[in-house]
Amino acid sequence: METHCGANDGFVVTWYDQSGNGRDVTQSTTSLQSRIVNAGTTEVDANGKTTLNFDRSQLGGSTDDVEGSDFAVLTVAEDTDDAG
Repeated sequence: METHCGANDGFVVTWYDQSGNGRDVTQSTTSLQSRIVNAGTTEVDANGKTTLNFDRSQLGGSTDDVEGSDFAVLTVAEDTDDAG
């Protein structure tokens, strides 16, 4: 990723469905994409693990929801209820 981005930032455009169901998710609005490379360096958490950087506004909630917290919850769900 760092080689691809050079000294620039790198963002996740498409999240690929790893289940084989082909339910990929694409975010075409640049300002809403999560950053994975910052100025040529891969984003890492406090433990040195690769992470994504989100702006709170990208998560669709109020900034008061998690004020002062450094976390994000991402989920993917499938409705398996045939009734609705």
